[in-house]
Amino acid sequence: MNSEINVTIIEEDEKAFAVFNFEEPVRIEITSDDQTNTKKMFYKILENIVNNEEVKFVFVKEKEDLYSETIEKYINHLNAEIESLKDDYDNPLDN
Repeated sequence: MNSEINVTIIEEDEKAFAVFNFEEPVRIEITSDDQTNTKKMFYKILENIVNNEEVKFVFVKEKEDLYSETIEKYINHLNAEIESLKDDYDNPLDN
């Protein structure tokens, strides 16, 4: 199964969040160094890979600003890393 996950940026209470719209969205505060939700997002990515489901992130750019520029580059890099990981991943359940 192929999944395209939209990523948006929302701002509230002087904070900015990258929202990864999985079935249960994961919000990562991009104005903080808290890694709790980043780990949740990576667990969801790994879950997709283990289940042989392709995941690709699509950034929905709503305006031109530093947050958007940064997240867009991050999403492009993340997609490239996921592709690389998939190519190197050998599911132990398949052996």
